[in-house]
Amino acid sequence: MVELKNITVGFNNHNILDGLNLNIKDGEILSVIGMSGTGKSVLLKTILGLIPHQNGQIIFDGIDISEFTEEEYDYKVRNKMSMVFQAGALLDSLTIEQNIKLALIHRKDLSNDTKHKMALESLEMVGLSGVDSKYPEELSGGMIKRAAIARGIVSKPKYLFYDEPTTGLDPVLSNLINNLIHKLSRELNITSMLITHDINGAEKFSDRIAMLYRGKIILTCPAGEIWRQSNETFNNFIHGNVEFK
Repeated sequence: MVELKNITVGFNNHNILDGLNLNIKDGEILSVIGMSGTGKSVLLKTILGLIPHQNGQIIFDGIDISEFTEEEYDYKVRNKMSMVFQAGALLDSLTIEQNIKLALIHRKDLSNDTKHKMALESLEMVGLSGVDSKYPEELSGGMIKRAAIARGIVSKPKYLFYDEPTTGLDPVLSNLINNLIHKLSRELNITSMLITHDINGAEKFSDRIAMLYRGKIILTCPAGEIWRQSNETFNNFIHGNVEFK
C-alpha cells in the first residue's frame, strides 16, 4: 500500500498540492481525475520521488520514505515501481526491444539473453509479438501505447503508474488500452494508479476513483458508484457542467 498523508508541494510560494491525503491499496486500480492544470501530474511525480514534497509523509509498504536520500529511494522504492508516460516516451533511435530493455538497464544481475527474453515476453503480453526489431516511427499510435506498457511491465513492478494512457486515442483504441491495463493488473498482481480524463473508461476498469481539486483529494469512491455521489464539485466535473470552476 502507498499512503500519502498531508502532502504539500509548492512552487514560487504557491501550493499545488495542499495537505493532500490518499491511499493506494494493494492490488487495486485507482484512477485519479480532475481539471487540467490542477496538479495530477505533480501528484504522480511526487509519488515517484521526482518532485520533493515540503510537508507530509509518503509511506510505501509501511515504511515512511519521506526522509530517504536519493540512493535509499532508488534501492528501496524505485525498484518496486514503473511508469507509463503519456506519449509513450519511446526513443526514436532505438528499436522497440531496445526501448523496453531501458527499464532493465540497472539490472546487472540479468544476462543479455534474459533481458531479451523478458522484452519479448512483455511484448507478447500486450499483443505486439514480432515488432521487437521495428522502430517507433513504424508503429501506430495505439501500438506505441502498448509498447510503452510493455516497457512498464517488463521489470515486474509491484506498482505501475500511468499518465493519461488513452490521450489521443479514438474510443476503440481507448477501450483496448483500458482493457489491457485491467487484464495486466489482474494477471500480474500489479497495483495501478492512473491519471486520466476518461471518466467512462475509468468507471469500467477501475476499482476506485479519486478526484483532485485545489490541491486536495475531495472525494474517493468505488468506480461503480461515481454517478451516485452527493459532492457537487465532483458531480459537475464528471458531467462536464460549465458551472464547474
